[in-house]
Amino acid sequence: MLNNDIKPLYEAIDGILGIQYPVTWQHMEEDKENVVGIYLYESSADRKYLSGDYQYESIKVQVQVQSENTEDGLFAALKYLREFVDKMENEYVDTDEVSFEDCEHIGPKAVTIGTNEYGLKVCRSVVDVKYILN
Repeated sequence: MLNNDIKPLYEAIDGILGIQYPVTWQHMEEDKENVVGIYLYESSADRKYLSGDYQYESIKVQVQVQSENTEDGLFAALKYLREFVDKMENEYVDTDEVSFEDCEHIGPKAVTIGTNEYGLKVCRSVVDVKYILN
């Protein structure tokens, strides 16, 4: 079940990812090639003003791609993730519901993390996102 409080954040990230691959939130169809999963995790501390209002909230976003089972498919998935990180860090666009304050990747921009139980290569990127829900 998707937490409706952060649904606008998922939708904003989904918009940045584009339509190259189908995207799911907090899960993946592990038996399919060329699918993307967005996972949100706790991150560095939120920052508040003395008034108690949020200056920004912070969350760690992990984006995973299961590549095609070919060398070209793997390189395409890694390129896709690197482009996502570049967009998050340099070109992010605020929406009516989310304002991005800062985004920085954690670790490599894109990395292969192994093979799942269906024999598909899994690649990921992790980005620390500071944002405000409008």
